[in-house]
Amino acid sequence: MFSTLYIEEQIADHPRTRDICARFPQATQVRCERYGEVFNPRSQDFRLQKQKPALILAHKHDRRVPEAPEGYGIGGRNNYYFSHMLNCLYDCRYCFLQGMYRSAHYVLYVNYEDFGNDIDAILNKADNEPCWFFSGYDCDSLGPFRLPRSYFKNIVRLYPDEPLFAGSFAETGSMISYPQALENEMTGFCTRELLKLVPETLLFPCRLAA
Repeated sequence: MFSTLYIEEQIADHPRTRDICARFPQATQVRCERYGEVFNPRSQDFRLQKQKPALILAHKHDRRVPEAPEGYGIGGRNNYYFSHMLNCLYDCRYCFLQGMYRSAHYVLYVNYEDFGNDIDAILNKADNEPCWFFSGYDCDSLGPFRLPRSYFKNIVRLYPDEPLFAGSFAETGSMISYPQALENEMTGFCTRELLKLVPETLLFPCRLAA
């Protein structure tokens, strides 16, 4: 899928970096000091890059779990979000991610454990008050209720007592998801809730980039 991998020097020897590189043995590997050297320059052609994006492996240093924007949430008071990557595999013309960044390349942060530590710190300060955490605000977690197998297993490792992870899951290729019947039920619920807010003509299915 990827012909070029950009790798930050800091995480070049990270076990997750080595694992990802092993999955793309034919890809050209390019080292960089910080991912912004590749991701942030001006005058990049987003549409051209979208046809053949590169994968950038990086370390997320700060603001890993910031407060969610006002109005973003499902009714809770303490809302936070985190993104394990930047940009999206899909190419939906209505999405705010279209051109939000100067580059169409994908950035994947490999330091998952730091995200988990930040979430724990927020929960410890909340004094048992409910907190909501939303994954994938700056990307898409690869479809509704689906996660990459390795990402999912790392989350389960961080939160072994979480009841949501106690049920059965289905594996398709490199993805893990809820069983199809439960996924259909949750997708139907989300659709019904969205239709309370926007007309049906404004709802579009996600599609992969051509």
